[in-house]
Amino acid sequence: MNTWGYIQLESIRKMFVNATAISTTDLPSMRTDKKYATYLDAMPGAANEGIMIMLTRGRAVLANEFLTASRATNAYPIEGYYCFDLPEKLDNYHKLSKVLVDGGEYAGYVLRNNKYLYIAKPIVDDHQIVVTYETYPDAITANTTDNTEIDLPLDMIRILPLYIASELYKDDDISLATTYKNQFETELENMRPQYDEQFVSITGWY
Repeated sequence: MNTWGYIQLESIRKMFVNATAISTTDLPSMRTDKKYATYLDAMPGAANEGIMIMLTRGRAVLANEFLTASRATNAYPIEGYYCFDLPEKLDNYHKLSKVLVDGGEYAGYVLRNNKYLYIAKPIVDDHQIVVTYETYPDAITANTTDNTEIDLPLDMIRILPLYIASELYKDDDISLATTYKNQFETELENMRPQYDEQFVSITGWY
């Protein structure tokens, strides 16, 4: 249930009462049906918007990555420090959460513009460095295939169709769209972090 096809189908089901059952195999033909095509064309934008709302207002999804001296950049030097360009080195980087040195949280770093991370050279050279950071899935586009897996926790996948339907159905049925938006907001509130952090393994480190 974490595929783009599933998300589209659940969104469509919330906006239409279909005389017959529909499945993801029906999506290709639905894209050429005027009844559905406009909504399906607009879904990538609404989905991306809903995802960012969940990640920023709901609960961050965290990833981990090792940093070594070989991954540092020389473009922004500070004497005695290695500099790491985080958006360049980390997949789908959004925001730094913490730095771990030999498994323990480390506070002696410098972070500039949420982008350039500076750590003293002896720390990097002599210890194991892992950064934990907030991440996001690849953007959904018109070229995203129906079987593409969306890299989000299942509770986020489950409520994303509520947001999509609430945005795309406003001109057709504002009452129903408002109901869906309220349901989404309620679920979003329940999703707020309980500090049982959600991780996505990038390098096999846990």
